[in-house]
Amino acid sequence: MKKVLIIIASLAFTLCSAIPLQGQSVIRGRVTDRETGEPLAFVNIVYNERGTGTTTSLDGLFAIETGVPPEFLKLSYVGYEPVAVYPGEGPVGFLNLEMTRKPFLLEEVTVYPGINPAHRIIEKAFGNRRLNNPEMLPSFSYKSYNKLYFTLVHDSLLARVSLPGDPALSRIYAGPRSNRAETIADEGNETPGVTEQPVDSGRIRTEEFFEKQHLFLMESVSERQYRRPGRNNERVTASRVSGFRDPSFTLLATQLQSFSFYGDFISLLDRNYLSPLSRGSISRYSFILEDSMFTQRNDTLFIISFRPYPNRNFDGLQGVIYINSNRYAVQNVIAEPFERRGIFNIRIRQNYAFVDNRQWFPAELNTDIILGRDEDGADGPPDRFSLVGIGKSYLSDITIEPELRRRHFNNVELTVAPDAHRRPDEYWNEYRVEPLSEKDLKTYHVIDSIGREVNLDRSLTIFEAVATGYIPWGIVNVDYAGLLDYNYFEGLRPGIRILTNDRLSESFRLGGYAAFGSRDGTLKYGGEAGISLYRPADAGLRFSWSRDVEEAGSYSFLEKHSVYSSESYRRFMIGRMDFVENYDVSLGFRFIRHFKGSLYYSGSRVRSGDDYLFLREGIERDEFVFPEAGARIRFAWREKFMQTPRGNRISMGTDFPVIWFNYGRGLGDAGGYEYTRMQAGLYQGFVTRNLGRTSITIEGGIVEGEVPLFKLYHGKGSFRGFSLEAANSFATMRMEEFFSDRFVSVFFRQNFESLLFRSGRFRPEVVFVTNAGFGSVSETGNHLFINVEAPEKGFYESGLLLNNLYRKFFTGFGLGVFYRYGPYGFEKPVDNFAFKLTFGVSLR
Repeated sequence: MKKVLIIIASLAFTLCSAIPLQGQSVIRGRVTDRETGEPLAFVNIVYNERGTGTTTSLDGLFAIETGVPPEFLKLSYVGYEPVAVYPGEGPVGFLNLEMTRKPFLLEEVTVYPGINPAHRIIEKAFGNRRLNNPEMLPSFSYKSYNKLYFTLVHDSLLARVSLPGDPALSRIYAGPRSNRAETIADEGNETPGVTEQPVDSGRIRTEEFFEKQHLFLMESVSERQYRRPGRNNERVTASRVSGFRDPSFTLLATQLQSFSFYGDFISLLDRNYLSPLSRGSISRYSFILEDSMFTQRNDTLFIISFRPYPNRNFDGLQGVIYINSNRYAVQNVIAEPFERRGIFNIRIRQNYAFVDNRQWFPAELNTDIILGRDEDGADGPPDRFSLVGIGKSYLSDITIEPELRRRHFNNVELTVAPDAHRRPDEYWNEYRVEPLSEKDLKTYHVIDSIGREVNLDRSLTIFEAVATGYIPWGIVNVDYAGLLDYNYFEGLRPGIRILTNDRLSESFRLGGYAAFGSRDGTLKYGGEAGISLYRPADAGLRFSWSRDVEEAGSYSFLEKHSVYSSESYRRFMIGRMDFVENYDVSLGFRFIRHFKGSLYYSGSRVRSGDDYLFLREGIERDEFVFPEAGARIRFAWREKFMQTPRGNRISMGTDFPVIWFNYGRGLGDAGGYEYTRMQAGLYQGFVTRNLGRTSITIEGGIVEGEVPLFKLYHGKGSFRGFSLEAANSFATMRMEEFFSDRFVSVFFRQNFESLLFRSGRFRPEVVFVTNAGFGSVSETGNHLFINVEAPEKGFYESGLLLNNLYRKFFTGFGLGVFYRYGPYGFEKPVDNFAFKLTFGVSLR
């Protein structure tokens, strides 16, 4: 998610209207929706016969300075009736102008033979993307004042959503109504002869409450420095959040929309939409030149509406874009998703300024969010409220190409100053464009008192911990994934794992766990201790000891996947495990910016979980000792992080491949086996315009030395009848079907998302999967009572997944089918199939 920020109209702007400029005629005012009172952004105002004019700001404000008083003002706006105003001679006060919405939304588009004039303008804007994109500059810096608030709005006010003016949000801007009962009656059924429905007193009380205050209010001031290519340093210098002292919310609010409109994809709430300024957009989008006018700089401003052509399967936007003939740059844009996905609806508005007469740069950013309506806006209870968020941002102190040294940047892009929540009013007044309203002040007063009473800061700490896999409970965190688990070997595995948190100490951790397998009837347990040595570098020592079970031939990489990854579902299908007593000492740290490493020494005593025996020096053994020393490394080029006020780092991902490498050396002189065991992995994910999201994972390993089955590599199969689909595994490969001492596996998946098929609310994600694996094993005769075979000829399978066939809130369920073929295909075709259930958790 990128900047969500706010400011509300301008008292200083209004006061300036009373100060005359010698030799100039100045007219100032505001344009609003006649019905709702909502300020209208980017209204075109022409004030002479030549067609010279200006546009309103995000708050509907305008200022016209001319040598001669204008005889008229002509207002035009997409979706509204044109307005003509004749100020007359003499001084003119502040003008409050109103526009009336047309009785229709969008007309059908008729395409006639010939050249569409909008295409020429869009192609020129596309050709100048590198020139006008601020993130193509060598460097820049700015400060911004950000304000975001949430409130509840009745769904009857959200039913008329359209662009560019949006009555769905109008009541949020409008002032209190004098007669609430009359307002509600007006919205009801007024058909003659129909009995008037009783007024819902609960709804009236709710609406009156939220006319006086918001549900949530947040302000922040931030300073950002940028150095090409892609290096950012943003610091929140002031933060105020209703009900909270902790400023962590300011980190979340900065990621809601793309900073500019020039990328191939525009990111809204972490979902990518194809930009109308991307390559080939004129074949995907319908562009209509709605209007044009001269600006006060004598440039031409072209107003172009856009929306995807019918039956084009891509995630697109609809809205209005204003192109200035000065470098054919974006001056204003209003956009929202053409088709809604999930429970969120979002609309953005961006305003650009020509800074220092040399560079177009974002000056105002606006984000409106609606949460809680059904996807088509029609279903659900007839008397319901939705959560609506309103955010704006004004950028100031914009500097083009300041001298910024490379050493000023690191992989932590977003931080919060330690004293951000203690800034005095004088500091805030320097950045607020207008003072806080009575509604804002009451929100702070009421919600702050509630926050102190119920300790909302504690709730935020709990949320942060839950997002990392834990539930805080006093001085300890409880691993909720360990409360109840399952695998085929142990059956149900109830248990508990706890770890101390910052309430006990920020410098050390103590923890332990216990679990019981219902099928194998064995108690597992362990303990751990950790010491933080240097938090900025994630440096720390960790000690652990455990008695548990583990799959033979397994391996893991440093920080490979989260608790929500489907890759972890493979553990449910594991049917063979060994009993392991293990102790481990490790030193973890970050180094050379993009690397994270861990040095370790471990000792394991392994006892076979079945009849397996290993023949060594003529002796059959079912217990083995493995003293081992080694290192693990993770390399993520240009991985970005945000750092919370408590020092925790949250990854914002990277656009480049992530690489892992493990090295382990068995210490034969310490009574164990002498071997060298190495693994490497690579992951790359990217998005393309016509294909959706592509991901490639490559893993490989090698073992040198004569070792038991436990130190070989299993084939990573995940076949267990009709079961959950696990990413980066072989869906048709039987469990324990292959073991290798050298292997390489390739997992490819192409997620077309809803590009191939969409029909109303039914929009399954179509995913094509192809996997291939190769391996070899040098010795098989010393492994007794188990078949050790490697896929030397190559194992191949392909599959098709239909995700989100059923979706509710943040979860989605689907179905999939895989087929294995090639040298290891079965004679009976039916045996080569594997049928899967897919499950995912996502905000997308």
